[in-house]
Order: sequence, then structure tokens, then C-alpha cells
Amino acid sequence: MTPSTTDVPQGTVVLPYQPTRLSYGVVPKHLPKLEKENLKIVQVVSMVDRRKEEHRTFTLDKVKNENAKVIAQRSIYERVAGLGRTVFDPALKGMYGIREAKKEMTELFLEASK
Repeated sequence: MTPSTTDVPQGTVVLPYQPTRLSYGVVPKHLPKLEKENLKIVQVVSMVDRRKEEHRTFTLDKVKNENAKVIAQRSIYERVAGLGRTVFDPALKGMYGIREAKKEMTELFLEASK
């Protein structure tokens, strides 16, 4: 689910946003509606570049206060998407960053499926 959707989701909602206050700005207006529907919400701070101070402080706050999950900014995500594949495709084994990306996606899936 993107933070700007008007669809009515069901079950578990994965709510991604980038690690900036501007990107997060629309999330709080959606949370009460989702919580009212008794939906499980998994917040995901994506495209995190830990070299940037704003990204680090923002992400730490969301992990601590919102139990958000973190997906780092990795070129492998763009690369596999451009190939029309996922990080779990066995043909991509050994590509730079694939192991870390698979770990992040597995952790996100496990959290969403609890």
C-alpha cells in the first residue's frame, strides 16, 4: 500500500515511506483509519541511506517509536526490478547485494505474516 492510496485494504497492510519528514507526512492521516479497521500495519522505512544524518535520525525514531522495519537503499533492488525478477530468483545468486536484500525481504515477509 502506498501512503496516498484510497483503496480499502484487508488483512496486513505494508506501509512504505522514504526516510524524510516530507515523505512520512501523509502517513499519520491514514493510520487512524487503518487501525479502526483492525488491520495489522507494518510500517517500512525504505531507501534508507545510513550515510545521511536525516535518514539515520528519522529511521531510528520510527524503529523505536513505531516498530518500523528498515529497507536500505541498495542498487540491487533497482537492478532486479529492471530485469523483471525478484531478489529471490535463483538465477541471480551471487549478484552484489543480493544476500542482504534477501535477508531484508525475508524479515519483512515474516513480520507481515505474523
